[in-house]
Order: sequence, then structure tokens, then C-alpha cells
Amino acid sequence: MTKRRIFAFIIWFISVQGCHMKNILIIPPKNHVSIHLEESLPADILIKNKGMGKLAVSVNYAKNQRQISGFGLDGRTTGKILVKKNCVLQFKNENNFEKVVHFKLEDISKIKEQIAVREINLELINKSSKSISLIIPGVMSPNLLPNSTSNLKLKIGQEIIFKKNLNKSIIYTVSEKNEDGDKIYINELIEMVE
Repeated sequence: MTKRRIFAFIIWFISVQGCHMKNILIIPPKNHVSIHLEESLPADILIKNKGMGKLAVSVNYAKNQRQISGFGLDGRTTGKILVKKNCVLQFKNENNFEKVVHFKLEDISKIKEQIAVREINLELINKSSKSISLIIPGVMSPNLLPNSTSNLKLKIGQEIIFKKNLNKSIIYTVSEKNEDGDKIYINELIEMVE
């Protein structure tokens, strides 16, 4: 094999109180491991890189493996990353020795209840040559014109839904990680779910 790939399929059963289970993962040298957490998503993942050596952590779309977020985690440090639905968590070990990683899921639904609902100014951008029909529950059902930008003020947790014929897909959820002025490229998000 020119490139060895290891896929770890892990299923967690979450109790009503949320998931606080610590998981241990051993990643062979010069390999990566993708973890499918679909039953538990969305979730914040707390990660601890045990021992020496850097570890690459990323969140990729499950369908096409395109990276949407990530960071490098130095040895003996911790980090946190949000994994959304239709995404996988990936750990990449470029070292010549195996890496041990501890990680734990946090139920973000409880965190959302504790955060005061805040509104964020976002730019919804359509760089395609076609109109895009959206549904923003409780707010509006806009049509984004071709090559246009719409400015909206949305609350944390607000979903943006793409509507095509009778099919509807959640393509984006506003989170506490968003900041005023963030640009959301709607046409690119739609390409990833189609």
C-alpha cells in the first residue's frame, strides 16, 4: 500500500446527562485516524496529546474529506474542537513513533442553554450564477440572488436550511465561534451537501 489509512469507527451511546467518557486512541507512525461520531454530533471534543511530538487535528466533511477546521497540537498539550453533523474528526501523526491521544466528548446542548442568546451580524454570500432558496426558521425564507451578498443578524443556534424542490438540508448553524462580519459562502456549503 502506498498510503496506509486507518479508520476507527466509534459509536457512543449518550445518556440523558450527556457524554463524559474519556477515550484513548493509539495512532501508528506516519498515519492518520478518522473517527466517525455521527450519533453524538454536534459536540465539542476535548483532546490531550500525550507524550512528545506534534499531532494534527482536523474536522473534515465526511462526504469529500474537505477540511473545515483544525490545528496542530504540540506534545503534552490540550485543545478543543467543535465537530458538527456530517463531519469526521481526524488525527494525523507525522512522527516516526506512535502517538497516544486522550479525547472526550462534551454535550454542547447543555452549554447552549447556559450561554445568553447573542446575535451576530453575518454575510451570506452566493458566488454562483443561480439563485439559492433558503429557509431561516423564525426569521425569513430568503432567495439569494446570483453573485450577491446579504447581511443578516442571526442568533447563536440559528439554522440555515437549503431548500431544493421538496428536499431540505441544514447547511449551517450559527455558533458561539462566529464573530460579527463572518462571511458564509452559501454556494460552497450547498456543494458539500449535494
